[in-house]
Amino acid sequence: MSSPTPTEKEPTNTEVATKNAEISPIKTTTPGSNPEWMKFGEQISGYISETSNYATDFLSAYRVPLLVLGGIIIFAIVFTVTSSLLTAINHIPLVKPIFQLVGLGYTIWFVWRYLVSSSKRQELFQEWNSWQSYLVGQNKSDS
Repeated sequence: MSSPTPTEKEPTNTEVATKNAEISPIKTTTPGSNPEWMKFGEQISGYISETSNYATDFLSAYRVPLLVLGGIIIFAIVFTVTSSLLTAINHIPLVKPIFQLVGLGYTIWFVWRYLVSSSKRQELFQEWNSWQSYLVGQNKSDS
């Protein structure tokens, strides 16, 4: 056995495999030529249209309960975020006593403004009744 000369090189396995491999043409099919794919496509489109119909029917039938549920979820999220924010602010030094002083000051002002004299109490109750009728949707002329 003689070793190959530097100009001659032994072919590697991949070179031999690519030289011996046959190239087969790619078979293309037109969309209407394969009935199996057509059946599969029809099943998929039918499923999608049925699903959208079911979703539409469900949403129209349960609109009010879904809105109430969504409102409750949003309220819970807002409450949790607000509570966490106030807890974080409350842990800052001197903020808690300042908030307590502001609350105490507002309470003293409210008592002095509305509850000390009889005429101011009547004014407060009249304002309370007007807000209550506004929120409930009744006018004073209705009652």
